[in-house]
Amino acid sequence: MVARKLLSWGGGCEIDPKNKYSKLQIAIIKSTTSMDYDAIKYFNDLIEEYPDYVPARKGAAEAHFNLYAYNLTLNCLVEQKIIFKMQLNIWKKKVSAIWLWRLTGYIFYSAAKLPESLAFLKVSGSLVSRETVDTIVTVERKDLFDFAAKFLTFALKLSPNDNNLWYDISLCNYYTGVIFPEKSITKFDMALKSCMKSLQIQPTMWKSWNLLGVLNSTEIIDNLPMAQHCFIKALNLERKSAMVWVNLGSLYLKLTEIKLANEAFLRAQHAEPDYLCAWMGQAMVGELIGVDELEVMDLFRHCTQLNFHIESALGYAHWVCSILANEAKVKKNIYKYAIETMNAKALEKCVDTKERDKIRSNIGNILLKMDKPLEASEYFNSISEATFKSTIGLALAYYRANQHQESYSVYSSALEWLATSEEEKSLILIAIISLKNCPIQAFYSTCALGILHGDIQLSQTILGELLKIKDSEETCHHIAFLTSQVYKAK
Repeated sequence: MVARKLLSWGGGCEIDPKNKYSKLQIAIIKSTTSMDYDAIKYFNDLIEEYPDYVPARKGAAEAHFNLYAYNLTLNCLVEQKIIFKMQLNIWKKKVSAIWLWRLTGYIFYSAAKLPESLAFLKVSGSLVSRETVDTIVTVERKDLFDFAAKFLTFALKLSPNDNNLWYDISLCNYYTGVIFPEKSITKFDMALKSCMKSLQIQPTMWKSWNLLGVLNSTEIIDNLPMAQHCFIKALNLERKSAMVWVNLGSLYLKLTEIKLANEAFLRAQHAEPDYLCAWMGQAMVGELIGVDELEVMDLFRHCTQLNFHIESALGYAHWVCSILANEAKVKKNIYKYAIETMNAKALEKCVDTKERDKIRSNIGNILLKMDKPLEASEYFNSISEATFKSTIGLALAYYRANQHQESYSVYSSALEWLATSEEEKSLILIAIISLKNCPIQAFYSTCALGILHGDIQLSQTILGELLKIKDSEETCHHIAFLTSQVYKAK
């Protein structure tokens, strides 16, 4: 059927090469059949030939939109940034259309949801400011949400009874409150009112009921009975929504209704077998009820195979480390398959030097927790570019291995070269004075630091140790001076 339509409209183009409607239909067909790159090419050709042809610009925007959704599933964040930039080029010709304001608002708050290093957009100054019309302006995350709300409000002025616009405004305010907790009270309240307005216009929109449930589940609003009602209402309208089932399961987890939570996550899996959060929820249920750790780890591993999510990644890493850290389990045959398939070879596979250093530092810290300081020191020593944390880890490893002189030497290096704040210097000095045969200068430094920062308790503690050697000719005048300064600081 699609091929016939393409041939039909293609024939129209051959008869009349200037027939823009035929070209538009070919582009739309390609866009609706997931051939977005081809569709964009056709739309761009139309825009180049007919700059004021609004349907072509709208089609190009929607094709880019489809690409954004596709890259979101693949976690291709940088590619999404490129698509956002291409979408915003549609603003080169200003059109007073609802879809344009709405699309631009969605682009802005979608970009703001990206990781912090990517949460910005470079746009034409005419889009965001009257003072920078002819320049390219960088809009940072803190402003992206504000502009998104502004664009959506413009669209709402053109169509005040559009329930989808009210839903988008609610969603924008919700994400603003999540990413900027200091604004959460105001933004969640605005989101709640907008969502209720959306439902007032269209009571059968399940997405609005779902969002209303999420808002009532937040710590700020914390109306859990209403949240449950909203999720159930959404499910009555759309039984096969995995998202709503997961939200309901998460609510039951919060209420410690484990059986109901597990049932909700199972329903989500039936509705959408590849929905990551459904499997992640079931893994968390397994942890809570004490299911065999291999089964829990398998659930988290399945999550990592479906897609990336920070919670599932942390959960899987936790169980991998827990099993590897237990020598008795490592030797058992029952764990052999799990260990071989857990892919715990990050250091071997990592090529980037900085990443290898991070992994070595993590392994060193794990070995310290396993009370293997000598092995930990080997990993810390193998780090190419030392950081404050890795150096402190090495000093601690030497200390636990009773190599106090080496520990003191490493602490001193960290104090001189790596400590960047007074707090870090204080922590190092406290660690130094806990060493056996600690140099007297370390006591002086720590006491002085306590005086400078008004930490009299620390200074008095150090003085208590110094007073044990107050009769020494080499130290008595230093101790007397520090004692006078402590009393003066009181």
